[in-house]
Amino acid sequence: MLVKQGLMAFFLSFVITQLSADDMNHENPMDVATAFWQALAQQDYKLANQYVVAKDQENFLKEMRSVLKELKPLPEKPDVTIHIEEGQLVGSSVLSNWVPNAHVGMVYQDGRWWIKK
Repeated sequence: MLVKQGLMAFFLSFVITQLSADDMNHENPMDVATAFWQALAQQDYKLANQYVVAKDQENFLKEMRSVLKELKPLPEKPDVTIHIEEGQLVGSSVLSNWVPNAHVGMVYQDGRWWIKK
């Protein structure tokens, strides 16, 4: 009975996570950056990878996991700031409540914002 309840809770959690990722406004760079950092904080690398531009997906999270092992854990509630100059299609996302200089690049491509190397 406990195993059945555990499987059901896992399934519901998976469905809710997938729905929230799919329903998010990918045209809003703050939403994308926040979702990416939150996924990393929860060590949900598969979800975090969904926000990374396709050409960087294979190596980016491998490198990120390696770096994360060497640093203190990410905060449960990431304090995210984005830096994108008006009219530009590239920028960066900074996590200000973690380690100094914690940032990733961002790019607007194919009608949405992505995390990039």
